[in-house]
Amino acid sequence: MDAVKNERLDELDKKEERLKKQIAEVQEEKVAEREKTLTEIVEKFKAQLEVNALELQDAAELLGFALNREQPAQGKSSGAGSKKPTAKVTHRNDRGEGTWAGKGRKPNWLTTALDNGRSLDEFLVSS
Repeated sequence: MDAVKNERLDELDKKEERLKKQIAEVQEEKVAEREKTLTEIVEKFKAQLEVNALELQDAAELLGFALNREQPAQGKSSGAGSKKPTAKVTHRNDRGEGTWAGKGRKPNWLTTALDNGRSLDEFLVSS
């Protein structure tokens, strides 16, 4: 009886792997199809703008996007000084290693300390 059960489990494992592979293939195909469709739409949109002597800036504003031609495209660096300023540290752990700016998720060291009964005020950095 045990051998039959193990064989059945093996069959089910193999079937599960085949299905996972099929799902992955379908997901890849779906991503490729979305990209293809989006590319076609964008190309047609660009062509219509050109045919009608319209600017991308005007269309972007109607769509709710502000394009500033003086600024580099998102993700591109304009050189020195283009980094976002770092957030001011508002909390520091006892060892002075871990910091938190009070925004976003609390770091693990702070969550653990709070779970152990410590107060958030104990970690405040004095101005």
